[in-house]
Amino acid sequence: MAQYIIPEEIRTHNLLLNGMGPVEAEGDVLEILREYDSIIRIQKEGILKLREDKIRRRGFNAKETGLVGVSRDILRVQDLVFRIQHADAPVLIMAETGCGKELLAREVQRHSMRWDRAYIKVNCSAFPESLFESELFGYEAGAFTGASKQGKKGLFEAADGGTLFLDEIGELPMYLQAKLLRVLQEQEITRVGGTESVQVDVRVIAATNQDLPRLVEEGKFRKDLYFRLNVLPIFLSPLRYRKEDIPVLANHFLKKYCGKYATMQKDFTQSGLDALMAYDWPGNVRELENIVERLVVWGTSEHLGREDVLMVTRHDRQSPLRWYDPEHTPLNDLLEAVEKDAITKALNRCGSTRKAAEELGITQSTLMRRLKQYSIYIDPMA
Repeated sequence: MAQYIIPEEIRTHNLLLNGMGPVEAEGDVLEILREYDSIIRIQKEGILKLREDKIRRRGFNAKETGLVGVSRDILRVQDLVFRIQHADAPVLIMAETGCGKELLAREVQRHSMRWDRAYIKVNCSAFPESLFESELFGYEAGAFTGASKQGKKGLFEAADGGTLFLDEIGELPMYLQAKLLRVLQEQEITRVGGTESVQVDVRVIAATNQDLPRLVEEGKFRKDLYFRLNVLPIFLSPLRYRKEDIPVLANHFLKKYCGKYATMQKDFTQSGLDALMAYDWPGNVRELENIVERLVVWGTSEHLGREDVLMVTRHDRQSPLRWYDPEHTPLNDLLEAVEKDAITKALNRCGSTRKAAEELGITQSTLMRRLKQYSIYIDPMA
């Protein structure tokens, strides 16, 4: 009579099988296998239930996101966040500047299996190119002049077990794109000045406001890296294409800033909402939030109408130079105001220090010195 051996991995899941020798009846084996499948299914369901219980204890529902809106586009994005919450593949977020890429990345991480692990965000456009590699991958002692004697872990090692958010991934230098591809494929990095590989377990969420396929065609972005990042793509529409979200967002920000500044509770009149809806919002959600905050701080009326909105949006389009009186302002102050204004506008247009420096006709290092001089702060980890 044939004998059937119960695999060891099945025995470990059922104490009743321990010590059992070969089974002679095929029906017994099938019953044991069915029991094993049931145990595994129950374990998986238990893990998911435990995770959702932990999430609820942290103060938010597993099926809620911080993305505010009622449009079809925003509901589609919310649905995608739910659908990929058990996946661990790279996510590529594509959206214009100011649409909320960082918020969306945070929501993806918050609803992922790594929600309770490290989350590190990096703005690829804010790092000087000479420092980027050592910041991402770390360095060994004595790797370069000024290096720490103990060496330093990079951001990938710091995010080990968790998530690394790479904002403005299109600004990543070509020579670093190859190293990032290796991390995604092999899950290992090599520090600057080192020879040994270091294993890392990091989930990458990337974001860009650029047309990556076009950059691939122009040879400015690696095709293999693009396809490796574009496993779970999410496109976030600009605000001008989902105007039904404007009243919802405006009231959300109004409540937020009335609470922050402990002012009287305000509301928008219909004419105020119509004025917001009529504006094209080139700065997207970030600009809308700034405008609402300004309305809370400046507005004296409890009910914010069309004139209130027009007052702050008109001011937003005016140059800060109008506050200077040429006849009574020292020349150096005027020159500094012009330079600061030009730098601020270039950064807003270009979205990166490298591109802004090119547009202004100066080096990136010179631009970084000007940013420090004029207290224009760009957080490389933002």
